[in-house]
Order: sequence, then structure tokens, then C-alpha cells
Amino acid sequence: MTDTRPGDGSVGTLAWGRCAGVDLFYECATLSVPMNYDNPTGPRIQLRVMRFVARVPAGQRRGTLMVNRGGPGLESRLWLLDNSGLRGYFGSAAAAYDILVWDVRGSSESIPAIDCTTTAYDALRNAALTPDDPAEEMTLRQAFADIRAACLRDVPRELLENVGVESTVRDMEQIRIGLGEARIHYYGVGSGSYLGAAYASMYPQHVGAFMLDSNVDPTADRVRLGRERATATLDAVMQFFTWCAAQTEVRCPYRRGATTGAEIAARFLALWQRVEMTPVPVAARVLTGSDLAIGAFESAGSVDWVELGPALAMLDQTTPDGTRLLGMADSTWGGRTPGSVSVAFARYAAIMAHDFPFAEGFTEMQYLDGFRMLVRPELPPFPTMQTFDRLGLDWPIRPRRPRPTISAAMAPPILLLAARYDPTTPVAWTAAMARALGNTTYTLTYQGVGHGALAAGPTCVRDQVSAYLMDQTRPPPMTSCAAELP
Repeated sequence: MTDTRPGDGSVGTLAWGRCAGVDLFYECATLSVPMNYDNPTGPRIQLRVMRFVARVPAGQRRGTLMVNRGGPGLESRLWLLDNSGLRGYFGSAAAAYDILVWDVRGSSESIPAIDCTTTAYDALRNAALTPDDPAEEMTLRQAFADIRAACLRDVPRELLENVGVESTVRDMEQIRIGLGEARIHYYGVGSGSYLGAAYASMYPQHVGAFMLDSNVDPTADRVRLGRERATATLDAVMQFFTWCAAQTEVRCPYRRGATTGAEIAARFLALWQRVEMTPVPVAARVLTGSDLAIGAFESAGSVDWVELGPALAMLDQTTPDGTRLLGMADSTWGGRTPGSVSVAFARYAAIMAHDFPFAEGFTEMQYLDGFRMLVRPELPPFPTMQTFDRLGLDWPIRPRRPRPTISAAMAPPILLLAARYDPTTPVAWTAAMARALGNTTYTLTYQGVGHGALAAGPTCVRDQVSAYLMDQTRPPPMTSCAAELP
């Protein structure tokens, strides 16, 4: 769907200056864009933009590489500031590009942001996320309702109506115009892959080197996305148990003589059942069954296996110590202080409700019945996806228009990346993205575990990406990189 509509409003300028508190290679700017592109003279949003400037002579500079870390709605500036993180992913090619991140509309330091102020986050953090009695279910539903109400109260309605992928892609085009560049280059992971695909569909003439990692299936509905993600996470957890059974007990202390992943899974299920019945004190707090499932499942999916094995061993003993696993659960919730919940939780709900809404009339009972079909007898129920999705049920703002159709036959070939055991965006979604784009895509698959093949994958993946950035050298179709386990 190429965008030919005029009237985006006056194009803001990018006046670059020093970023406070960081070194000279970083520059910051603010870009003003319409809150509603159908009302270009109405309220505006201020987008925060940051770049790490190319470190080569001007004649060797290859342009601007825009980066989005997904979420949707996650803050990207700290990612750029991490010297061992984002910039390291692109190898020697990184020096030839200005690497640019921006706070997408509604997130982080964009103004106004989706900041829904309520104590319901605390209630949610302490609730049973897989309730097994009516009182627990009511506590959870009330927390969701209170967060939705806070968003309606605290956030301009026009912003909530315009946080979808189409508006964000048009923001990207405004950034390109502000940069004065004919083409932009792009790397997006997770929901960031969907942004890149939508940009290539709407503005194919401005596409440079595009890399879409851990792709979202653009043809799926919200229910299928949630169920398939849950299945992928459980697959990644079983990969951890299988790995642990093959290690020495020094390498994975939770093995304790087991010879198969199934034995460790059974031990973990028994541990979760005990903690679910009797939470474990950790200083002034407690580790609940929900904390244990979230901490273990998310760590297994991020290949933090060397840390997870000892954490489970510490908990599963006569005097249980849940300190490490509670910290892992806190990390998943992303709050600024231990035990808190990040405001990005509501941003995720607002954006997903716009781009992948639940069908009108779809009930919580239908949703929960579907998830019960995914329960595996050898594992505890998976609470994270249920929690994120259920906030989006009964979201008070319906989409104003359908999301853009993904079809980029007129764009240059795009490089797609995937991890075989991605716990968040199943590898099959990358194949679906390739079909939807309809141009000559090239897929590079990492045969290991992790969300973001570029982050999780070995040197093989990064070398291929670096070569693609340097001179658009594409890997042969269906290239694969072997897994590198911890």
C-alpha cells in the first residue's frame, strides 16, 4: 500500500545538538509531527531522536540506519548508548552509518506520552496471574479495568486513536525528510519488523538496506498471535531443560542427576506447585508461583541459561532462596524499582489494540478457553502473554482504520532474520512475512534460541549482516547459522 496522500502538515526540521551527559559522538534532536495525520493543523507530538554519528570520512559514510527495538513501544535510547549492545551487532559496518533511534509516538520521552498513572500496577504485580478461584480472578480483572480507565483519564484521546503502525510509519517518513536523505536503512526487531515492512509497503522508493528480525506475522489476528507466542515460549523452555540435562552439574546445578529434559521439567512443575501454594519469602517480599513462572520462562527464552540453572537450584532446596528468580521476574516487568511494573505495559496494550485488536464481542471467557487448550501437563501455565493480552481485551479505543496491508513488491530485496526457537515471534512468522512482502526477500535463520537473531546469534549471523550493510551482499536464500548454546 504505497502512501500517496498529501497533507502531512509542515515538515519539522531536525536541529541536532549535544545530548546531555553522553560523549561527543551522540547527537539529539526533537521533531514535531501531527498527532493525527488526517488533521495536520491540529495538536502535535514531539518525538525525541538520537543518533550515533558515523566515524568514517564523509566520502565513506553510507547513510542513516534507523533502528527500532520493538515492544511495541519500548524505549531505544539506552540500547544505542550500550557500547556492547546495539552498535556491536553490526560489526565493522556500524562505523559507516549514523545509527538513529527515536521514541515512537506515545512512548518514553515523546510528548505527550502514554503515561497512565494508577496504583493498579501494584495490584497487578501482586496478583495471581493464573487465578484459580473467583476472588483472584476478580482482583486481576479490576486491575486491568483500573489501568484502562487511567489511560482514558491521563492520555489525550486523539493520541490513543493514532498510535498505530500507520501513524508511526508516517513519523519515520518525516524523520527521513528531516534528514534530507533519499533513502533510509533500517533494522527492526519484533514489532519493529512490522514497522519496517509497513514502511517498505508505503514508501518503497525510499527503502535502502532493510533488515527485519524476529518477524511478526502480518496476516495473523490477535488471538492467533497470543497462542502461537505462548507455544513458542513453552518450546524454548523445553529446550532449556534438554540443555540442562546434557550439562555437568557445575554447568547446570539444577540437573541433579537427571538424564532427560522431561525429568527436569517434572521437577520444575513440582517446584512451581509448591511455590504456588506457599510463596517463598525474599527479604520484605515474597516469590509467588507467577513470579517463578515468569522469571524462569522469560530467562529460558532469552538464553540466560547459565544464570537460570543456579537460580532454580537455589530455590529448590530445603531452605529455598528465591532471590535470583524474583530478580528475573522483576526484570520482565521492567519497573524502575524492584516489584514495580513499567508504564510500557500500558503502551504495549494501546498500540496492539490499534494494530491487532480483538474482534468486537470477543470475551474473556473465549480467550481463556483458548489458552487452556495450550496447557501442557508437564509445565505450569504461562502467565506473561495472558497478562499482556488481557489488558487489551475491552480496550476502550477501537482502531480508526484497518492496519496497512503488507505488500512491498516495488521495494528492493529485504533481509529477514529469524531464530529457530524464538520464544516471542515463532520462526514460522518470518516465512509469513516473506510471503506478505512479495518481493525477493532473503532469510537468514539462526538455529538456536532467543528473541532477535542478531542479538542471540553467533558471529555467523553478524558477519552476514555486516556484509549486507557494507555492500548489500545478500546471503544465499534460506541460509542457516548453527546454534551456539551457552
